[in-house]
Amino acid sequence: MRKLILLMFPIFLSINVVAFDYESYNKGVKAFEIADYEEAMRFWKAALPKENIFDDYSFCKASLDCNVDDLEPDANAELNFWIGYLYSKGWGTVKNYDKAIRHLRKAADVNHPQAQYFIAELGLEMIDEGIIDFDSKKERRKGYGQIAKFLSRAIENKKTPSDLRKEAEKLWNEEELWRYTSR
Repeated sequence: MRKLILLMFPIFLSINVVAFDYESYNKGVKAFEIADYEEAMRFWKAALPKENIFDDYSFCKASLDCNVDDLEPDANAELNFWIGYLYSKGWGTVKNYDKAIRHLRKAADVNHPQAQYFIAELGLEMIDEGIIDFDSKKERRKGYGQIAKFLSRAIENKKTPSDLRKEAEKLWNEEELWRYTSR
């Protein structure tokens, strides 16, 4: 029975893995370029595969020899970044920080440098706007610690463009996020 399951596993994977819809992605990019954000959101949501328990990141987490920081952000990470960005701005959709963070986090977790930077920037913006409020110093330290984690990942990410790295370092120093790193 065990051998049968092991033999069927690759077949099961090939059935569940959804091919990326480049046509919808490209149509979304064109719509975004002309500021038709609603159309961009529609195309990008259509291109994003339904949740799949067999993604590279879940296999990587289960592997002892895998380093998440070496992952190449894939097309799905790019889609999640842009969908999260649109939700955060309310462009082409209703502004929704919860959905924005959910999509940005999916991209950031698979080493997408822009998502790592932007999720930190969005967190700071939400604090400044009073959307996030801390009841205690402990909560404040934890919240800023999470922001610091994402921003430091963007700074250390080998795939981060130099101009974005400079922006991340500037934000790091301006907000004194080094104060909230783990000790």
